[in-house]
Amino acid sequence: IPLDISDYNNRMLLDD
Repeated sequence: IPLDISDYNNRMLLDD
């Protein structure tokens, strides 16, 4: 589980 959820979500969106 990623500690930084915000960063994790951002990466997911950017890594589309």
